[in-house]
Amino acid sequence: MEFHGAFFLMNDQILREPQDIDAILQRDQKGLLELYFLSFGSANDFAKQLEKLFNSLDEIEKNEKWINILSYAMSRDVMLHWEDNPKLKPVLYCDDNKEKGIRFSDSFKRYFSEIGKGIKIGRGRLLDIINSNENSYRGKLKDRKSFLIPDGVEKFGNACVLCITAQDLLQLVTTPDGLL
Repeated sequence: MEFHGAFFLMNDQILREPQDIDAILQRDQKGLLELYFLSFGSANDFAKQLEKLFNSLDEIEKNEKWINILSYAMSRDVMLHWEDNPKLKPVLYCDDNKEKGIRFSDSFKRYFSEIGKGIKIGRGRLLDIINSNENSYRGKLKDRKSFLIPDGVEKFGNACVLCITAQDLLQLVTTPDGLL
């Protein structure tokens, strides 16, 4: 399979192990599954790969953790506890603005309660995401009022107290996509 990343949520909780599903279902009784897949390349190839994955999920070798999690989440025992069919959220890295949306067959669409139109990530947006994951932020703050913290018992270095608006703070801690 040509997937470069997979990320699964159940009831807004990240699934790291198949056992996480059991714990969530024991706690909540019902589960709502969200599936995120990332690929680099064409939308058409991405759609074919996803369809191939779901059509052969019972037969493929489960030698990677994400496949084990997906296979268990899509098993009959777990499906009985679904609140609704899973939501599919494809993410495609491409710098080509001409790239059309991701198109799936009607038979594939039946597996899901919702299929996102496909999140397209270009080079600049991907760099923003990587920087935010590394906690490397840049921002400009309008200094309304500030004062240096004087050296006392503890050394603060060049620390200061800065008064800013809530809007400026929100802008500082969110990505261009609106994520915290």
